[in-house]
Amino acid sequence: MPELLHLDATDVLVVGTGLAGISAAVSAAEAGAKITLASAGPVFSGSSFSSATWGLGMVAPESAADEEDLVQTILAVGSGAADPALVRSFVSGIYPAMQWLEDHGVALRAPDHPEEREYIPCFDHKARLWRGLGRAEFRDAMAARLQDLDVHLIEHASLARLRKADDGSIQGAIFFDETSSSFIDVPASSTILATGGTAGLFGRHIGADEDTGISHALAKDAGAHLVNLEFIQLMPAILTEMGPVIFNEKTFRYLAFEDGAASSISRNLFELRSTHGPATTRLGDAAIDLAIAEAGEKGAPAHYENLPDPLPELDRTYFSWLEKRLGHPLDQSFRLALFAHASNGGIRIDRNGWTGVPGLFAAGEATGGMHGADRLGGLSSANCIVFGIRTGEAAAKTAEGVSAPLEGMAGLPSTCSPLAAKALPAIRLALDSACLAPRCEHDLVAAQSSLHLIDEAIARTALPTQDARAIFQTLEAKAALATAQEMIEAMRRRRESAGSHIRLDAG
Repeated sequence: MPELLHLDATDVLVVGTGLAGISAAVSAAEAGAKITLASAGPVFSGSSFSSATWGLGMVAPESAADEEDLVQTILAVGSGAADPALVRSFVSGIYPAMQWLEDHGVALRAPDHPEEREYIPCFDHKARLWRGLGRAEFRDAMAARLQDLDVHLIEHASLARLRKADDGSIQGAIFFDETSSSFIDVPASSTILATGGTAGLFGRHIGADEDTGISHALAKDAGAHLVNLEFIQLMPAILTEMGPVIFNEKTFRYLAFEDGAASSISRNLFELRSTHGPATTRLGDAAIDLAIAEAGEKGAPAHYENLPDPLPELDRTYFSWLEKRLGHPLDQSFRLALFAHASNGGIRIDRNGWTGVPGLFAAGEATGGMHGADRLGGLSSANCIVFGIRTGEAAAKTAEGVSAPLEGMAGLPSTCSPLAAKALPAIRLALDSACLAPRCEHDLVAAQSSLHLIDEAIARTALPTQDARAIFQTLEAKAALATAQEMIEAMRRRRESAGSHIRLDAG
């Protein structure tokens, strides 16, 4: 077995440094716990801080009377896949979460013209309380708070394995340190997984490359449950030399396709399509997304026309950002393609972020239950903050009086497969071919068979080794394969189209 560097035990270990992980670490530290915060990249990374998206927003009920309407709207767009109790608890926590951010020095931006229809959240039927969440403002305020609270930071350390005690409880984790090419053992009384979603399992994805669902497989192996993995948001994005950038759905009303069948789609559908970002089957405008999907990875050529003067406030902000990303004026053509984006499902949690496994919590996009087949715009950021705060508090409370053993629980393997490094590209190829849009049983079965063959090949070619990097690559490949298999199985179980799950062969 490769050598482990054993760190001192901590009360709460937080894995992931996006909005949810940072909020959880600060919340737990303010509750009096000793915190270790680990990140696969630098602190303040992951999809929360990806440059592929043009901004973050949060929506909350306009008033106490608006809470029930928001709850019912979430359940309706979720098509029966969201947990009503969790949704209700979530909605009640959004406005307090906004106040928590502002109390911590994060200035939220209020719109100058909240009455404009562009501020109606994606998939919603009315305006809510909307606030812009600036990444720089969040980073600056929280970096200072982490330092004040003496949170121990571990950067460039990828999750390899959870530390599982004989009684089934989780007491920390083991990481692969990219800098030293060695393993680090971090004992903890409570562990929070804030590791992001699963879009990184696709080749065509927007967000963090490390969002490959490793923690989903590890949590399931520990005894947690996964829910709604079939609901991956499929977002149109503009192809640029620097990679894909999110297309603002509000501007679909100005869009014109330049060739193919898409150029004859009714303008009424474009107006309807401008009310939501991800593709959906619920509203009758999926023909637009299927036309984009038909163009494949090269993208469908399009341009803007008949832009109003003046532009609405939100469109003006987006177009200003987009021109800088494109490097040319908006009157030139660009190409749109579909990409996997945010996960609406993940590790099942309760209102306090507990997974049901002693000592194991989760928060943010890694989790599921508070969203369903579709998700309202502005609720992804809200989810990260609401459950980040709650999970940190709950994990700190659970850690009180619990001591994690320093050694004797690691259990790293001493074998690797030379094929492991090729697993993720193969997974991405399989999922791109079958799990974007549209989906059908034949393609899903073929992708599942491909992943099974990869898994078998990795097991068959395992060799003894003391090379820590090779061992980690094999662990990573197995976990990614396990989560990808779970995702495809969830897609196969849901035979009908529902929201973001678009089946060509729906019964």
